[in-house]
Amino acid sequence: MGVFRARFGRWAALIQQVRGDYVRAHGRPPSLLRPRRFTEKMQWRKLFELRPAYAMLSDKLAVRGFVASRVGEAHLIPLLWSGPDPAAMPLDRLAPPYVLKTSHAAGQVWVVHTEADIDAANMRETAARWLTHCHGTAMCEPAYVPVPRQLMIERMLQGSGGEAPVEYKLFTFGGRVRVILCLAVAEDRIARQAAFYTPGWQRLPWRMTRVAVQEADRPAPARLGEMIRVAECLGLGTPHLRVDLYDCDDGIRVGELTLYTWSGHEPYRPENVDFELGAFWPLPLAPLRAAFTMALKTHPVRPRN
Repeated sequence: MGVFRARFGRWAALIQQVRGDYVRAHGRPPSLLRPRRFTEKMQWRKLFELRPAYAMLSDKLAVRGFVASRVGEAHLIPLLWSGPDPAAMPLDRLAPPYVLKTSHAAGQVWVVHTEADIDAANMRETAARWLTHCHGTAMCEPAYVPVPRQLMIERMLQGSGGEAPVEYKLFTFGGRVRVILCLAVAEDRIARQAAFYTPGWQRLPWRMTRVAVQEADRPAPARLGEMIRVAECLGLGTPHLRVDLYDCDDGIRVGELTLYTWSGHEPYRPENVDFELGAFWPLPLAPLRAAFTMALKTHPVRPRN
């Protein structure tokens, strides 16, 4: 009885935590057992879809092998160095431009455009701090919890004029691309422009609240068909996977694969967008699967105190 009470208490605390985080982001409670919105289904995934294979998809180093096996090494961003020790980073031997980031988290990025951006002591101190952070626990995204904490340095991708290449986030559901989010960096390299398109490149009247500038219509990329093929090959076998691609002069490069798009905390406008995205992601027997998971599995994330 004590074991059951402890298990139930941990699950109850975790559900309450996920619910509270969602309320703070959206101003309303989520439906967790019969979710209809895309953002609600993301919370359901975080709680009840505990697939061991998701750790590999969330590991920015390990996933490189997966990408290479499915679509070829030519679609990988060149890796300059990787390892667990900030002191071992060869900052004195690497020529910019490059990007320092971690394998086990989101948002941990140090961009080095020129030699002037290299502050070795600060970079090593920051990297050491990154390695102490568990993104999976902080965001209740279980696939990140078992990922080995590593540092990695990748060659920075650039367009023909030295600008950042256009980024395309392809939302796959059951291995099929349904929506494409096009992101462009403005001239100040800070403000971002965003626009949603169908796979046939029809502009959708959707907006992200985190991006103030809505991009003007742009023509379909010349390699749109190749991007869709790459994304669908990578998304095959996963109910929902976001595939981030960069359209570079030398081809399509895979940025990362994402299971937890903005942790489900991004409000979309108009509100029906959340339902439209959610409709692409069926969750059959969601209440039964949730009950099964709670009865037989231990969630890897410990609830916050």
